[in-house]
Amino acid sequence: MSGRLFSHPRAALALALSLALAAGVSAGGRTVSRSGDTLEEAGRAVKQLAKQGYVPMTVKGYERRGKLLFDMTFEKRNDLLWETWDFPERAFNKKDQELKKNGFRQVSFSSYTVKGEPWHSAVWHRKR
Repeated sequence: MSGRLFSHPRAALALALSLALAAGVSAGGRTVSRSGDTLEEAGRAVKQLAKQGYVPMTVKGYERRGKLLFDMTFEKRNDLLWETWDFPERAFNKKDQELKKNGFRQVSFSSYTVKGEPWHSAVWHRKR
């Protein structure tokens, strides 16, 4: 498994989503959905789910009442390498091009605004 989680300092807390089945988590077979996670909760979830063989499939970031929140879905898979990142707009395109050069394909993309600044989250996959 190759998973990289949010490299921006503000996002270092983040989207590493844990599979502690807390409020807002539904699990059905090989798919797990999380909704309304804070950056910190999302970060823990990604790490825990990855340890259990889950791969991020979608990510949606948004701001509600001044809080940055994330919705994500995961599938239990062993055929994909993955990357997921959260960046301000000015840094996102550089990371996207870098990953594409390394054979990754963007499979989920989300744009949102944090304190007036555009941000993007995405998930990239590459076959093993």
